[in-house]
Amino acid sequence: MKLKFNINLNVVKSKNNLEIARRYHHYDNVESMYITLKDDLYHIDAIVSVFNHIQKCSLEIKDNKVVSYKCACPFNDQDSMCGHLGAVIMKLNELEINDFPFEYQSEKLEKMKEIEKENQRQRRKAQLRQLAHTSSRLIDLNKNHYQTELQLSINNEKYDLTPFTGFLTVTLHVSFFFPYLAVITAVPFFLAFTTPVLETVATLFLLLVQVIFLLIPFAFNL
Repeated sequence: MKLKFNINLNVVKSKNNLEIARRYHHYDNVESMYITLKDDLYHIDAIVSVFNHIQKCSLEIKDNKVVSYKCACPFNDQDSMCGHLGAVIMKLNELEINDFPFEYQSEKLEKMKEIEKENQRQRRKAQLRQLAHTSSRLIDLNKNHYQTELQLSINNEKYDLTPFTGFLTVTLHVSFFFPYLAVITAVPFFLAFTTPVLETVATLFLLLVQVIFLLIPFAFNL
């Protein structure tokens, strides 16, 4: 069996508070209610939000009559309920309750929660995009730095090319001195055909030239 309250709004005796209660109800400012039942006494805890200002209030009902109410609002007193409590009663009269404890949350609150969740997702996506962009830039910077360091390292690297360059050096120097050596060796060669003594001298001279020729590469490598 469904329960439906039918509470008279004459408990909101102040006309100003009643008008405020109607506006709060119209804009669905009653965000939530929690209703319990004990010994035929209904206890209601409610939250009314106006421009993101949260106001908590409570009341007790028995036989569709308000027996007590509470709100920290300065417009609430013993003579008249405030607009927050009036809006709670208006919302309470619209509800159909199947069981207790009963919990109510406004569609506005649900929509706001969904909007907030969506905003959080969008902010998270934006943060991830920014993080990815920053990470990409850092990777590029590190890559460029590494390539620069590698290039400098290659440019400053010293290789031992002594055998190869020595060979080139020896080749160049030998090719430079070759005409002179040819002339020097040719003279004793022709002298060797004159007398035996000169033949012996020419032979020794040729041996000396050969030794010098063999020692030239070692001399340039020193």
